[in-house]
Amino acid sequence: MRSTIKIVILLFFICTSMSGASFPDMEKYMRQHALIWEQLPMQWNEGAFLGNGLVGMMVYADSTLNASVFHLGPHDATDHRKAPYRKTSLATEAADKMLDFCRLDVGKMLLFPEGKILSGTFYLDIYNAELTGHLKTDKGDLTFHAYTPQPEEVNIVEVSSGVPYRWKGIPGNPCSPRIRVFPHLKEKLKYKDNPAPVVNQKDKEGSWVQSLLAGGDYATYSVSYTHLTLPTSAPVAIFWGAVLTKNK
Repeated sequence: MRSTIKIVILLFFICTSMSGASFPDMEKYMRQHALIWEQLPMQWNEGAFLGNGLVGMMVYADSTLNASVFHLGPHDATDHRKAPYRKTSLATEAADKMLDFCRLDVGKMLLFPEGKILSGTFYLDIYNAELTGHLKTDKGDLTFHAYTPQPEEVNIVEVSSGVPYRWKGIPGNPCSPRIRVFPHLKEKLKYKDNPAPVVNQKDKEGSWVQSLLAGGDYATYSVSYTHLTLPTSAPVAIFWGAVLTKNK
């Protein structure tokens, strides 16, 4: 089977070279397939997605909070109740997929413009993996540029605004998302919640640390800069996510 596949691939390249066909300009080609939201996505499953395989974000708007939501998601923030000295209980004997190696919600960052959000658009450049959002409020406009650089475990948002705004971090629920979907199983499976996160919020920076019953913890840190040595004059917010699951 593998030999057949190799032969087919070889014949494809031979035919392509003989025909004089050229491969498309990938940047131009992929820009034709950019994702465009002509109105703001209003929930997680409608949002724009960014990430590098290590960390990422889902970005959408919340009309009730009057905010843009940057829902953070590291790949390795998981519970590990059947393997307290490992990062995950996956492939551990007797581990239960409902409880023992589920991914945990680390939280989100909220961007609050001073004015009431009236409308907006998102443009996701899939070639450069960058999201540009435009928000129109009753007091002025705000534009943000978000991306997750490879291979760093950070998310970056640059903001250019004609209206005052502020950031706020919201820790995630540290309990199994499967128990939250099926709460009737909590008593049956004798599930115990992880402790509440410890939050430290300041004017320009903040963090929260989430301890796990299985041992270890994970932390999320955010900081907002007015000036950075970057090819932009826009204020920048950087979100870090880190995981530590080794017992002390």
